[in-house]
Amino acid sequence: MDMPMEFGTSHLSSYRPRAQYHSFDPSRINSADGRAPRSSRSGHGGSDQNFSSLPANLRLSAPERRRVKKDDSDSEWSPYVVRKPSNYSEATVENARYRPGGEPTSDHQNEDRFFSLEQENSTVFAVFDGHDGSRAVGFVSSIYMEYFKTDSWRNVTAFYMTEVEEALREFFRAAETEFFKTIRSYTLEKNRLQAIIPKGMRSYEAYLSFPWEVARLQELEPKLSGGCTAVVAVLCKSKLYVANVGDSRAVLVYEEKKGGTLRHLQLSTDHGVENRDELSRLGKLGLDPRQLERNGRLGSQENTRSIGDYYIKEGYKDVDTLSCATEPPGTAEPAVMVAPPSIDPSQYRYLLLMSDGIYKSIEAVFSDPLSADANKVLLNMILHEEKNVKDDLSILSSTVLDRIRRLHHDTYQKSAKESPSCPKAVNCRKRDDMTLLIYKFPFYTAV
Repeated sequence: MDMPMEFGTSHLSSYRPRAQYHSFDPSRINSADGRAPRSSRSGHGGSDQNFSSLPANLRLSAPERRRVKKDDSDSEWSPYVVRKPSNYSEATVENARYRPGGEPTSDHQNEDRFFSLEQENSTVFAVFDGHDGSRAVGFVSSIYMEYFKTDSWRNVTAFYMTEVEEALREFFRAAETEFFKTIRSYTLEKNRLQAIIPKGMRSYEAYLSFPWEVARLQELEPKLSGGCTAVVAVLCKSKLYVANVGDSRAVLVYEEKKGGTLRHLQLSTDHGVENRDELSRLGKLGLDPRQLERNGRLGSQENTRSIGDYYIKEGYKDVDTLSCATEPPGTAEPAVMVAPPSIDPSQYRYLLLMSDGIYKSIEAVFSDPLSADANKVLLNMILHEEKNVKDDLSILSSTVLDRIRRLHHDTYQKSAKESPSCPKAVNCRKRDDMTLLIYKFPFYTAV
């Protein structure tokens, strides 16, 4: 992380959700290790969920619990049944760094989270990619999953379709507000310690004059760090909505015409300093876009939008390269897109959600500009592997991820053997966690 040039009191800010989004009780979600509850980590929470573990305002009432069916195989539909979608596949693979001999080792535990759920009026898919620890991603993914089970969300999808986009925006903001509440004690302690150190004092001078305070501030830094990307796709009454922050992706695959060529359309936005719109937004806040491009980061973060990441949000004044901004340069405001009406829902074939580890691994392997479209490469892999798995769609994601994993590893080994310092060997020296969700729209058979 960029080190602060001077110590002083930072000005805190926070987002306020609208009244209809009630406050959460974070202590009822956070587990000791900061990871999501088991149902969130596995990707699905069924009707056998332990309701007492949910935040009070999200917990189903006793009458609602009685309406939850005990057997998901029951043919009678109930809006209170939470099901895993059919025609669906999900998988995740831990990150890897290769030793000189090519043996893979992991830098950290898998920090990706995901889930899918289907109810009467909507089907929801979500992928979260954590960084700087799993505390943020565990908390945020848990909140999201439980939110989409509430009556508030059911009412929006049943009666207020025009509010779906705004509901998604509001919830992204509210989720960040709730996460920052979980680290509020650390931010207050940091502010108290910074107030002890005279404003404007250089770091070295502060270290000599206030060694305990400086040491404690350094201990607090990782507790305040941490955030995650989020991409959420909602299928609701023949409409497809996608909301995201960060660089996890959602891609719609559709037929150009009935029985015609498959095309793909990325419905999410990659939020990084390579995004011209993001650079323009940051420039208006007083930051230097050219400097950001050279650094390749916003402070210490690759993403310009995320949930969490205190040091590009409330604590941005403590970072020397960001302190000149007129307001927090990082934001949890999502990009929200609806699949264009020019594509009829009958043309939808696949919906893909992924963490950035997938397409960045593909880009590292296929560095030829002609093969630069990682989304297209991934689609071709899916179509090829679907023929091999035949009728067992549930293993399609894991089969595709295994192919990417082996391809990435073999590319590194081959390149490193020829020249360990060549660009391809350097680019393939490690890869991030990879998560892939594939939804195949009903009644479609790949040719």
